[in-house]
Amino acid sequence: MNLFSRNFLSLAVLALMASGANATGSIFSGLGVGVLEDVNSSRAIGMGNTGLALEDSNTINFANPALLSTLHRSRITIGGYISRQWMTDPNSSDTDDWAQLEYFGIAIAIKKGWGLGFHLTPYSRVEFKYAWTGTLVSPLPGVPNADYLETYQGIGGLTRAALSLAWAPKPGLSVGIAGNLTWGDVQEYRTSVFNAPGYSDVQFTKSKQYLGYGGTIGIIVKPTPKLVLGATFEPQVPLQLDRIFSYTSGDSIVTSQQDLQLAARFGFGASYQIAPKWLVAGQVAYSDWSSVENLPGGSSTYRNSNNVGMGAEWTPGTWDSDAFFQRFQYRFGLRRESTYLVSDGSGVDVYTASAGLSYPFHQGVDRFDLGFEFGRRGNLDSNGGQENTFKFRLGLNLGESWFQRSKPPWAE
Repeated sequence: MNLFSRNFLSLAVLALMASGANATGSIFSGLGVGVLEDVNSSRAIGMGNTGLALEDSNTINFANPALLSTLHRSRITIGGYISRQWMTDPNSSDTDDWAQLEYFGIAIAIKKGWGLGFHLTPYSRVEFKYAWTGTLVSPLPGVPNADYLETYQGIGGLTRAALSLAWAPKPGLSVGIAGNLTWGDVQEYRTSVFNAPGYSDVQFTKSKQYLGYGGTIGIIVKPTPKLVLGATFEPQVPLQLDRIFSYTSGDSIVTSQQDLQLAARFGFGASYQIAPKWLVAGQVAYSDWSSVENLPGGSSTYRNSNNVGMGAEWTPGTWDSDAFFQRFQYRFGLRRESTYLVSDGSGVDVYTASAGLSYPFHQGVDRFDLGFEFGRRGNLDSNGGQENTFKFRLGLNLGESWFQRSKPPWAE
């Protein structure tokens, strides 16, 4: 890797990490543990988030730990996005812009058929703000009623780190296992401001701290050279929740502890090389929230969730094609997600359309990915709110040669 590439990687990491501190969330993120994020590769996201059976020797694919065994060399990858979100409820609308570090990963090709990987990603995001007005009726004669403004807001989310190991016992079969650590901190504030004398403003603060351990099992099967099948299973994740309550009156503090679970998750995917230049992929994932006890916020704000995606990739040439635009890979996809969230008695659904392209460099060993995604979350009539989001994604994928010392000319 040349000096420019090394500097570019350092600047990208610093910029994404710095901007991630300003990330915003969803008006629905106050329900449950926030809006859950799928971990995937930048290539898979451009194809409708269909990564469960998407082999890729040039990218670490986090969706299925068994895919690590297909890497030809050790790799490092980082990705993030910038986004604009339009939020609407029956009374108002708002627009937010933010940037987010989406994933960072390292994979080591131990030997042929063996792979070891680590990745770090935001697992859920929480950032919301609701506001409403009302009138407090005084129970005492001679004391006037008081109009008030009440706000409820929160910020934070869950982070997940995973250590994965994959093994290919024979051609066409790979298995993998990942150990996951999930943690996070969410701050919630509820404030009442009165505009009448004799009333004191009140603020109630709730700090939630989460910690949990889990794992994922994955498998890849290739019945034919063109067809790849993949499946994953993640059991329920035990999650410890520590709450700290504080009040403005006397600065009193109350603490409590609760054991929670994140729902088990099942996934199945397939990819097929239908022609030398065309690859198609699809997947479905399902989470069983109905069997989870002690859900934060109560079971009325949860439902079983499913995620269905499909996409395609067109590769018109090779990395060294004479025509510049034939060196790119072009992708597009569609996705529908029935999230676990319930708002106003109806489930919150997500619909997205995505497109992407990648540019190979360093003799085709490394790759730079771009992606675009437009989606809608929720419905104004059914859920009391709706969000339309546009995301511009980027990902950088580097092979082991970037940290190897070059041989001098006389040693070639």
